[in-house]
Amino acid sequence: MLTPPPLIRSRIDVGDRMRVIAVALALLGGVLAIRSLVAMRSVSPIDPPLRGVDPNTASWSDLALLPEIGEQTARAIIAYREQRDGCVFHRAEDLLDVKGIGPKTLEAITPHLRFDSCSEP
Repeated sequence: MLTPPPLIRSRIDVGDRMRVIAVALALLGGVLAIRSLVAMRSVSPIDPPLRGVDPNTASWSDLALLPEIGEQTARAIIAYREQRDGCVFHRAEDLLDVKGIGPKTLEAITPHLRFDSCSEP
């Protein structure tokens, strides 16, 4: 009867172990760095104490940074503004006339708005 060969244990020297640990730590560091970047992107870059965004002059990309406002609604604000002559938005409530902006959205963006590009009608 034939007997199977004994299991052979390979020896890993200390240098190999250190390289494996270094690679594992590098991968962990990369994962943590990516998670940090993703977390930073989820924070709104607009802070209410700052000057805010004037919907009469802001670009769509600036408007899209507002909470509850995406690219589509930002472009709708621009289109609404361009269809009318002069200053369109004198107060936050004027934005309710733009398709895609309702009371909930208005409440979210109001602290981030300013209306100093034109005087009251």
